[in-house]
Amino acid sequence: MKVDFGPQRRWFRDSAFVVGSILLIAVVLDSSPVRAQVDPSNDYLLPPVAVQELFDRDKNLAELDRISPNGSHFLIPLSDELSSLELMARRTLRLGMLELMPEVDREWRLATYGIRGYDVYALEERRRWSIDVPEGSFVSDAIWSPDGSRLAFLAHLAESTQVWTADVSTGAAEELSDARVMATLAARGGAGVPSRMLQWMPDGSVLALLVPAGRGSEPEADPVPTGPVVRRTREKATPTRTLPFLLRSEHDADLFRYYTTAQLARLSSGQAPQPIGDPAMYLSIALSPDGGHILAEQLVEPFSYIVGYTSFGRELNVLNFDGDVVSTIRQIPLYESSERDNRPEANLPREVAWRPDGRG
Repeated sequence: MKVDFGPQRRWFRDSAFVVGSILLIAVVLDSSPVRAQVDPSNDYLLPPVAVQELFDRDKNLAELDRISPNGSHFLIPLSDELSSLELMARRTLRLGMLELMPEVDREWRLATYGIRGYDVYALEERRRWSIDVPEGSFVSDAIWSPDGSRLAFLAHLAESTQVWTADVSTGAAEELSDARVMATLAARGGAGVPSRMLQWMPDGSVLALLVPAGRGSEPEADPVPTGPVVRRTREKATPTRTLPFLLRSEHDADLFRYYTTAQLARLSSGQAPQPIGDPAMYLSIALSPDGGHILAEQLVEPFSYIVGYTSFGRELNVLNFDGDVVSTIRQIPLYESSERDNRPEANLPREVAWRPDGRG
């Protein structure tokens, strides 16, 4: 009698091949250089030198796009993409998709890595020199004066952010004011983006967003709960994204308000700041070309526990120098959905900018 074990034998043969292959791979991996990546001391490891060089290579040297108003100079930001454990370990608040370092009233990126300095390149002279920024600090939001002879920028110092100015021809820089800047919502960390919170005035003064005078100490959380956490559903499906750090409580909302509310002010060398209007959660300011009005966008309440701050309500107004609203350009309500087709600003004015004569 003949018994056919063909299929079963093939199954055992194939299984043995798979098991043998797995064992072979395990032996190869165990003897490969991958094992060398395991550090018994459990310390942080630096990447290979070739990878470090990629991060250290300044991408801003590849293009010249920040030309002065008079067309004679280029501004070259000098970036540092690697940070340190000391900087990364500082206390950070994550509120409604806004990361900030509360001790310095600063957006997280501006305190960990970014622009370390500025160089100026003269077109006619084919010469390059440095701006004397504060040593050991990051900088951002550099803007040319109307005649191109000076720069204003934010200096992110160890204890606070200040407005500094520099003479382009010599590179000499100094603080314009020791007033503490609110560098959270409106500050820009990128090298090629225009500032949303510094503006030169025709007389040489600078508009800036400051920490409000007398704002008091940071709001404290009540250790005793006052009630349950309540989340209400809606009558219909509302698509929303999964976001890592939203506002979770009234205390979070208080902290967000505390670290984003800024005072619009005029800064002049040797003088106290001149406040303009009441403090608000400013997203951007833009001075009219004639220096007579300010286009200002700000967040408005209510806040939300299911979307980030970029979906909170916003208002875009034209202000005079008393801080009064001369005209409201748009009002965007809170939007708690990720649907792009139905966003409330779709039918409202967008890409708003001043006319060259400043009259509209």
